[in-house]
Amino acid sequence: MDKISKFIIAITPDRHKAEQSQSYQDGFHDACNVILEHIKTSKIKTKNDPHPAYSFCVEFWLTKFHPGWRFNGSEGKALNELISQMDKYFIKGHDRSPTAHETFNFFEHFCLKLPNFYKTKNLKILNQNFDGIIAEIRAGRKETPKGAVQQRYSKFAPPR
Repeated sequence: MDKISKFIIAITPDRHKAEQSQSYQDGFHDACNVILEHIKTSKIKTKNDPHPAYSFCVEFWLTKFHPGWRFNGSEGKALNELISQMDKYFIKGHDRSPTAHETFNFFEHFCLKLPNFYKTKNLKILNQNFDGIIAEIRAGRKETPKGAVQQRYSKFAPPR
């Protein structure tokens, strides 16, 4: 008995019936071959495949937006998550997936329109606060509203 037949018998719920029925083995063996052939011929996207716009976003981030900054694994992970959030936001508004060029344009616009508070933050912070940043960009705010800062202080503290 070859290795595949032994594997088929091992994964079949009722081993005795599988051993007795050669036609069942042959049919299951053919199905396994079809599945394996499909896996070999099709490109399966894994988690490690970068987004097509990833390298362009890294280049923009390091050369034009934050020259001299370091880029490590946690920054790369945060950028991947940020790009995926941008893609979801784009799909919600356009009912289609964005192209790599559209994703890069979105990232570039996002970085250039950041409120001043976030301009010195790293990608992890930007990723964590994505929804709030988008809301501020849409509202056209570049600064933190004065009322929000004053609310943090006590009523009895002298005004600043």
